[in-house]
Amino acid sequence: MLTRTREELESDLRELIAKRRIPPSEVDDMWRNHELRVAAIAAGELDEDGLREELVSTIQIYRKSFERKRASDDLPLARLEQRFMTMATAEALGDDDRRARIDAIYGAYDARALTDADRIYYKQLALAKLVREHASKAPQAKEGDSLPTPELGEGGLAGEPRPEEGSSAGAALPSIDGL
Repeated sequence: MLTRTREELESDLRELIAKRRIPPSEVDDMWRNHELRVAAIAAGELDEDGLREELVSTIQIYRKSFERKRASDDLPLARLEQRFMTMATAEALGDDDRRARIDAIYGAYDARALTDADRIYYKQLALAKLVREHASKAPQAKEGDSLPTPELGEGGLAGEPRPEEGSSAGAALPSIDGL
């Protein structure tokens, strides 16, 4: 990888980020730090090889640390809500129960100290998981309507927000497909 140009590595990193479950704040922080490192080259504080090595390291870390996105992870919240509210489920969930499940997810993330972008991101992941869990059990689901069933791990998603010490929002968040 070190034989690639900085531009090629930056392109590789953009592509990797687009395919991984990385919170928006993490992505923003990474690019801000990268811009500072590019400025350090212009100031003579860092050489091009050093920056390329950092890019390679960042790519390797993100490949190891963040799970690949699933098909529905990027769908807008309104579409995920609509899908969950109207899909067939084996449990024959009523509208009130469906709405309560959505509201519980929203409440859990609204109670956290997250940026707006991260809050939406985590809600999307949680709603997409809710749809997958219930769609995979739906006997009437047609091909293309259901989403793949996740294999759940023991822990939460890498980058999933953790309650802060002494936070009143210390209740566990809904599990998002783990690693």
